[in-house]
Amino acid sequence: MTRKIGLPLIIDGTFLKRSQRKALQSTARGLNIPFIIFDFQASEDTLHQRIIEREKQGTDASEANLQVLQFQISSQEPFGEEERPFVLTIDSEKKISTAKVIQKLEKQIKDQKE
Repeated sequence: MTRKIGLPLIIDGTFLKRSQRKALQSTARGLNIPFIIFDFQASEDTLHQRIIEREKQGTDASEANLQVLQFQISSQEPFGEEERPFVLTIDSEKKISTAKVIQKLEKQIKDQKE
């Protein structure tokens, strides 16, 4: 649908299960559009600290709390070998160069077209 109107599509979610990711990948393939998984990495300590800070500020719309984080960590299924070519890993504990991320994203999209 987005391809027909020429707009990019980003689906934001945790997609902890392979079956969820596979369903989206299948939809993208059917629509003949690129499929990229952004895998933002951070240590468990960093994630805890970020949640505690958001809770202190009280302005974040996210429903994530430490209990939700623990559930996500314990139920996340690792990426399978068949998913690896579609994964763009970003270390969110480091300063992120937007230009570098765009460059990597463009390369992955190009590789999928070949």
